[in-house]
Amino acid sequence: MKKFFIKTAILMFLLFFSVIYGMVAANHGASDIKGLNVPKDNVQPLSLNIAWPKTVNKTAQKLPTIEERAAQLKHRKAFNPYSSISDTMSNGLSDAFRKGMSITANLFDQMVHAVL
Repeated sequence: MKKFFIKTAILMFLLFFSVIYGMVAANHGASDIKGLNVPKDNVQPLSLNIAWPKTVNKTAQKLPTIEERAAQLKHRKAFNPYSSISDTMSNGLSDAFRKGMSITANLFDQMVHAVL
């Protein structure tokens, strides 16, 4: 019993210090990503050489009508083969999970009745 408590205490201390070390490492990593640990000598000035795109006359663009948009959406829905596959898979997995849970509940119930 004494060995069990000693091993458990050592394991708890090991896990505690591992978590603390992980938190410190994550903090250092986050500060590196944010650029907080960059020396002041290595900081480059921001250059604003931006090539601005030309503006486009929006009235010249043809906007689709509601009927055209509905036809596009209907075509996309009709063309999606993964929708029916994913529905079939999700229904199958749901049924399998329900059957597994009912079997597990029945086994647990039989074990409880056997003990009582």
